[in-house]
Parts: sequence; structure tokens; C-alpha cells
Amino acid sequence: MEQDQESTRAVEALAVYHEIKAFFSSGVFYIIVGCLFLLVGYWISVTAHSAFVFLLAILGVALVLYGTGTNAAGSGSTGTIKVAIAGGAGVLALLLGFGVVKEREGLVDVFKHQRDYGVLDLTVSPESGIPSISVGSM
Repeated sequence: MEQDQESTRAVEALAVYHEIKAFFSSGVFYIIVGCLFLLVGYWISVTAHSAFVFLLAILGVALVLYGTGTNAAGSGSTGTIKVAIAGGAGVLALLLGFGVVKEREGLVDVFKHQRDYGVLDLTVSPESGIPSISVGSM
């Protein structure tokens, strides 16, 4: 009787192990982790360096795309050369990578949180009583 309980527990533990392993290798897990990377990047975008925010954003998008699954829409081979047509997520990742390389100078401004302050000087002339406004920068 006790041996049956132990074997039942072992089978249940093995089933739980396989379920946990299946979750951590599923697309949903990668989508959740990618969204967490994007969320952390958004939260720290005010205080962190723009390069770090950019890195978190790219990793987050890459994990979300990986989680959606990049399956070949079609494949074939001619001798030693194998050819595959990328699925939707693969094409999106390719376009995103191309855009990152092409617009590398402009990405600094996108992920950089800038604080530009100006000075608005309101003065009233003591002789004439007419107010004057001057705008400057710090």
C-alpha cells in the first residue's frame, strides 16, 4: 500500500515537472517575458541611459516575436541548399532589424528623455509701467 502511494507521488511529481517544463518552453512564456522587458524599459526610461532603454526595448520586442513563433511558411531543398520562406514573425523581426540599422542615428532621440528648460522673464518698466516679456534658454 505504501509503495503504491510512493509510486503515485512519483508519477504526479513527474507530471508536474513536465507541465512546468512545457510552460517555460511555450510561446506564452516568451511573450510574457518580452512584455516585462518592455514594461521595465518604459518604467526606467526617465532615469536610465537611453542606450540601456533601447537595449531593453529591442530585447522585449525580440522575445515577443520569438514567442509568437516563427515557422517557415514553405520550405524546400535543391541538393545541398535548403530554402525556407519565413513566417510572419520572422518577417517582422527582419524589418525591425533593418529599421534599427538604417535609422541608427535617429534612435538616440527616440529613446532619449530630454528636459529642455526655458526662461520666461516678465518685467514691468518702472518709468512707463509697460510689461515686457523676454524668452531665453538655460
